Amino acid sequence: MAVPAADSEPMACAYPWQQIVEWMEQDPRTRPIAPPAATSRPAADLAPDGSPGHGSGGGFRDPFFRPRPAEEEEEEAEVAEAEPPPTPRPVHPQDLGASLTGVIAGPDRGAAMINRRTYLVGEEVLLGEGDMSYAFHVAEIRPGTVVLTRDGARFALNLQEASWKTDEPTP
Repeated sequence: MAVPAADSEPMACAYPWQQIVEWMEQDPRTRPIAPPAATSRPAADLAPDGSPGHGSGGGFRDPFFRPRPAEEEEEEAEVAEAEPPPTPRPVHPQDLGASLTGVIAGPDRGAAMINRRTYLVGEEVLLGEGDMSYAFHVAEIRPGTVVLTRDGARFALNLQEASWKTDEPTP
């Protein structure tokens, strides 16, 4: 593609700019979509101030919000009422590979080493099993024991005895 030289004259447009603007204004694809009346929208589709627009405020339409047909919502509500959610089985941290290898317990604070990472009381411990990951919270740190909690269940991890193997005799 040839580039015009800098000293050459600019190319003239075949149409005047006013004609191009008029064509753009007549094109239905360039018109904004007016939101439906606020009374016809469900409450969940309104902004906190009551204006139309899914959570955007000021009456602007959320481009990522896709309203669902009322039939789907009714079916989901019936299914939710018919089947209670399954209760998750309690998973013990040791079943997920948790290993307590160190504890520093004091009267006010403590630290625990679980799977080579240090945790304090109140911190979250993430343990994984395949594609699943489970979050436990450090509830207590006592000498030789750490208590983890998850969904109201309490689990105790005990300090493991270290087994050192060396080829050299000890003096």
